[in-house]
Amino acid sequence: IDREAARREFGFTGPTVLFVGTPRWHKGMKPLAKAVAEIPGAHLAVVSGETAFAEGDWSRYPVDRVPMQPYTEVPRLIAAADVLAIPQLDT
Repeated sequence: IDREAARREFGFTGPTVLFVGTPRWHKGMKPLAKAVAEIPGAHLAVVSGETAFAEGDWSRYPVDRVPMQPYTEVPRLIAAADVLAIPQLDT
């Protein structure tokens, strides 16, 4: 996988933390977004549907929504990111 080509394709610039999954409250998306906001220039790229962030004030966090991708593209997404995050709150 050509990492730089994948970064350009997905629009990743600067440090990129990737979340691939269903962004639900119990996943810890808000704490993850807050942590990423502490890293200068970093963005949290979330692969999700258009309404995933309809609730709450996400505009204050560096969250970039990546449109849903076929499973065959997931390896390219992971290669393009700097960090893959798989958060889970203790529920």
